[in-house]
Amino acid sequence: MSGDHDDSPLSQAEHEAVEWLSRLREGGRRYQSEFEEWYSADQTHADAYDRVLATYEEARRPARSARSRQYWGMAIASIAAVLALFAYLGVPKRRRVRRPARPMRLTPKSAKSAPSHSMTAPR
Repeated sequence: MSGDHDDSPLSQAEHEAVEWLSRLREGGRRYQSEFEEWYSADQTHADAYDRVLATYEEARRPARSARSRQYWGMAIASIAAVLALFAYLGVPKRRRVRRPARPMRLTPKSAKSAPSHSMTAPR
């Protein structure tokens, strides 16, 4: 590819691998056969490209994570807004139906011991 070097610690094969990665990301299939020839021509090319690709993919991961956090943040905020709206509008709560109290039944035993209310005057 190009023969010019800058002062970076990358080897010539790594510089070429970066250029190939860039081309493949932009042009895709148009460069595929040339890339495969370069990749298989020398093991150092394959190793360099694999390292560059791994570094590139690793660098992209935080961006995906940030998007994921943004998505979940928006989802939680939306749910909170809906719950606040329900609370504001006063969504009726389920009310517990109370059963009427059962009348007390007197059993024959308790009927005998129940106080008698008579209208007679005490003697």
